[in-house]
Amino acid sequence: SMLPSYDDIASSLTSRSVTLLLDVDAPLLVAHFSEFDSIDRRRPSIVMQPASPLKHNTTYAVAVVAAVGSDGILLPPSAGLTQLLALNASVGAEDSDLERSSFYRHKVIPTLQTVAPWTGEASSVIQMLFDF
Repeated sequence: SMLPSYDDIASSLTSRSVTLLLDVDAPLLVAHFSEFDSIDRRRPSIVMQPASPLKHNTTYAVAVVAAVGSDGILLPPSAGLTQLLALNASVGAEDSDLERSSFYRHKVIPTLQTVAPWTGEASSVIQMLFDF
């Protein structure tokens, strides 16, 4: 797996890409390139640039999938994603948090799995996920 580069944008639509940009409403993957922003070398960020302008009034999601550490071992899901997907009414979660959890479990993740089937049924390769 890799970050899709500006000279290989087509790879952002394949299982080789660790970053996925999802148009949740369409539903489809959006071509893009990604690169490390190493302003803070201890905590590098990933910058994504869509290949074409994004549509207004559309829900998008960004996923990091199947990323491995320098040791080649699959990185675990982020703590925030793990907590969000584990929420349920029995743990006393706020209604807004439950709605967000439900939206991810019932809309975003299934949509991602439909357009990027390599992300798997159990969503175990999804390490980070957010929508905008």
